[in-house]
Amino acid sequence: MDKKEIMDLVKDLQSKVNAFALMTLDSGYPVARPMSGIIFHNDNTILISTSSNSRKFQHIASSPSATLFMHDGMQYLNIHGTPSMENDPELKSKYWNDAWIEYFPEGTKSEEYTFFRLDINHISYKDFAKDIDIEMDF
Repeated sequence: MDKKEIMDLVKDLQSKVNAFALMTLDSGYPVARPMSGIIFHNDNTILISTSSNSRKFQHIASSPSATLFMHDGMQYLNIHGTPSMENDPELKSKYWNDAWIEYFPEGTKSEEYTFFRLDINHISYKDFAKDIDIEMDF
């Protein structure tokens, strides 16, 4: 299976789940939090809308490693990657979702509205129903 095929599986699973877990490290311990708003910027990069005031940004600054985890019961996925902050005004406009106005009343002009960028290093994917088990470095 090539990278495009696995990314198609990843995108299909993502379309079925409402939330996923983002895991970062805090003082050496994994911390998981529910998230939504995942955006596949390209086949090697995921963007997640968030606030620049969030604790996850502090975690990333001190330990630049993160994992996304999602499942729908019969499938699960781990995406490991190198995290960073992405505050490009063009991307903020391009990917803005009106549902976020509750969190960012100033919309794309909000200083807190930004993205958590995850450059994919490795994907683990398992589909029990189809007997698919994939480990792939990017």
